[in-house]
Amino acid sequence: MTIQAIGKTSYLIVISDEELKKNDLSIEEFSKSDAEKLYRLAMPKPLQENSGVCLEVYPGNGELMIFVRFCHENVVAVAFENFEELLEAVKLCPEMRESELLHDGEQYILVITLREDDEISEGIYEFGERLDINDEHLPWLREHSVRIITGKAIETLLNVF
Repeated sequence: MTIQAIGKTSYLIVISDEELKKNDLSIEEFSKSDAEKLYRLAMPKPLQENSGVCLEVYPGNGELMIFVRFCHENVVAVAFENFEELLEAVKLCPEMRESELLHDGEQYILVITLREDDEISEGIYEFGERLDINDEHLPWLREHSVRIITGKAIETLLNVF
């Protein structure tokens, strides 16, 4: 297994077919969880602790290549007084954003994870109020709220309503 730095935020991990077999893995049945397992085995401990890791897997000729990219993510949370305002706001958001929907007993909170070049439509703030949170506040918010939709909340809301 070899690791090669590609710029400041990317790495290439190359795993031979023999090394895959040693770990009871095969190129044909390789999954995302397998990539995460090999990432944890290959990368030094300090790099494993980075949040926002994007893994891309490509089979090669007798080897497997995993591109590791540390994505700079930004978490945006927007609170809505009612469900109708929430539905109007999600119409302004692209479907592919990673998002979740929470309810804290008083308001609906849409948490959107933005990646490097993503921008959120300013129109969303016509319907809701941006909350001042970051990655450190998010676990507390989740713990003290009811999770209504976990993962792809925007896409789910657009498809159902």
